[in-house]
Amino acid sequence: MKIAFKIFLFIALFIATERFCHKRTHGFRLHKIYSTLPYDPAMEVECELDPTVLAQPYHFLDSGGECYAFLSEDGQYVLKFFKHHHMRLKSPLDPLLPKWELDRRKMRYNRFFNSCKLAYDRFRKETGLVYIHLTKSKNLQTSLTITDPNHIAHKVDLDQLEFTVQKKVLMAKPLLVVLAEGEELEQAKTRLDTLLTLIVQRCKAGIADHDAQLRNFGFIGDEAIEVDLGSFSEDETLKTLPGIKRTLLHETTKMRKWIKTTYPELEEHLDEKIKEFLQVNSEIL
Repeated sequence: MKIAFKIFLFIALFIATERFCHKRTHGFRLHKIYSTLPYDPAMEVECELDPTVLAQPYHFLDSGGECYAFLSEDGQYVLKFFKHHHMRLKSPLDPLLPKWELDRRKMRYNRFFNSCKLAYDRFRKETGLVYIHLTKSKNLQTSLTITDPNHIAHKVDLDQLEFTVQKKVLMAKPLLVVLAEGEELEQAKTRLDTLLTLIVQRCKAGIADHDAQLRNFGFIGDEAIEVDLGSFSEDETLKTLPGIKRTLLHETTKMRKWIKTTYPELEEHLDEKIKEFLQVNSEIL
């Protein structure tokens, strides 16, 4: 009985320690941002980049579902390294896995990388993208210093990494909270208007966003920006009035619930602007 208790205690302590370390580091490990992916010419893009963007250190900012985010020293850019341990195409366990699991993993990888490339090619300004590097290269020849959550500095070879660089934004939900609580409702309404404009612009570009939630939007000044790059796909049906209407109503459902609960004075404005957008576009399309 004592032995069983000791084993149980050891396992419990091990799990607790692992969870504590994971929370403290946000799960970041340097090896997780390196991949074994081969060079892929289809993922190459022509990018012009201000050399100062990658000539400064970056510090750990946050961890998302598919990326680790680092903030530039000057606070103007966010560099995102992909979580390859979530998207690896091959693993030692592959012979034991069913074919559908292997196919699902490959589809997830293709969907994510194609989404990032689509964002850069056709929705660059609206996603705040300034640079993407989706396959290994030899031309960057840049070693970047990144500081992890434990404030430990690492040198990384950018030619060997897949990553994106976006302009730093103020996230939508916290900004709307600050404006509404500060009784700056007109500014909050202006931000909502530009957010709806962004959704309509995406529809007119024939691009769908499969994870369009308020937490994935931000602002640079009065300009709305989509910060999540991994959920885009092409959909020409969105260019039509029914497509725009369906998208606007669907993507603002959770937004309306949050506004109704938190700042009901903004709900009427949101509904009026949606009707206005649909009316204007019905006359254009």
